[in-house]
Amino acid sequence: MILYNGMMDGANAMSDGINAAADAVESAANDVASSSAAGKSVSAVSRAIPQDRSLEVPGLIHFELTTRCPLHCPQCYNITSHHKDLNFGLLTNYLQEAARLKVLYIALSGGEPLVYPHLTETILQIRALGMNSTMATSGCGLNEKRLQELAKAGMGWLWISLNGSTEEIHNKSRDKYDDAVRALELLQKTDLLYGINWVARKDNAHDFPNLVDLAKKYGVKAINILRLKPDSHKQVPDLLDGPELADLAAYLKSYSNPAHAVYIETCFLSSADSCAPGPGTRALRQAAPPAGR
Repeated sequence: MILYNGMMDGANAMSDGINAAADAVESAANDVASSSAAGKSVSAVSRAIPQDRSLEVPGLIHFELTTRCPLHCPQCYNITSHHKDLNFGLLTNYLQEAARLKVLYIALSGGEPLVYPHLTETILQIRALGMNSTMATSGCGLNEKRLQELAKAGMGWLWISLNGSTEEIHNKSRDKYDDAVRALELLQKTDLLYGINWVARKDNAHDFPNLVDLAKKYGVKAINILRLKPDSHKQVPDLLDGPELADLAAYLKSYSNPAHAVYIETCFLSSADSCAPGPGTRALRQAAPPAGR
């Protein structure tokens, strides 16, 4: 199943419609948590969101908790030599305001969020405030004990950053392939919800079908296809276009597997009409649960 990830189109939604949509999303999000664990489709949240309405508040807010990271990914946009953590008191204020506005999801990333000193407290607070957490991570430093700690705190979706089905392809743009695969192995033994964040590039587009096979091997229920952002030098090498984009679009157009959903950032729709879903797939706009970087 193909799902398009982005903000919803439309404007001037009536307040009662907005409240109804928020209630529907919240109910569906709870359904997703239980149905995904049971091996069912993860698209319930998408179906709950009206396609032709806008919202007064975002469905998801993304926080970069830290610039610190043990990895040195070639494509990274952060300057990781500047070690800065988000002030926890300031973050607490932001979370309380988000809860007051009835934001549904809080996405956490970095840097590497696992090195943020207040990560467990942050996840506990998100849950206590009635919101849902998602987190993007390289998997570096993740072990059984840490996963148990995150699960106990109320961690929602975990998204593992993986740009290739092999170390050679992955390492062209990211770092520590073995850590990412090891994280998937560990997550497969838990009840946590988890997926893969895959950045679409000219040097890895041909490998996406192999990545899907790897995802199936490790019980992954969803893959995010993310756009390539400018790196720390404000360059965008290996930007996906031309025949590589056309080949990926052709694969996605024929892809249909509700047990392994694929979420596509909507920016790809404007760059290639051929990314529109074909027979047997559905184009759905999704406010959550993906957390991408």
